[in-house]
Amino acid sequence: MLADPAPKIANLPALIVGSIFLSAACLFLLYAFPYDPLLSFYWMLSGLLAIVWMALFLYAVGKFGKRGLWVLPAGAGALWVLFTFLAINFGCAFNRHNCL
Repeated sequence: MLADPAPKIANLPALIVGSIFLSAACLFLLYAFPYDPLLSFYWMLSGLLAIVWMALFLYAVGKFGKRGLWVLPAGAGALWVLFTFLAINFGCAFNRHNCL
């Protein structure tokens, strides 16, 4: 027997804790610094961490199946960051006179 094909449950709690930290970091970087063109680096980093959280979520669901959905409630902050970025873009695209 070379390898055990069953996923190890011990890694799922680590993914959930990592999801909580990524989500908190996304919200912290988005709201801790006021928006300034010179500080937009923090906004971009927040968006990048939100995309990393999405990859973590897809990995958890792919590896653990339904049990991987436990990562989803911990990612509310990362989902809020993604929603914020999409809302700004769609708001500017469809309401041109009231854009940022």
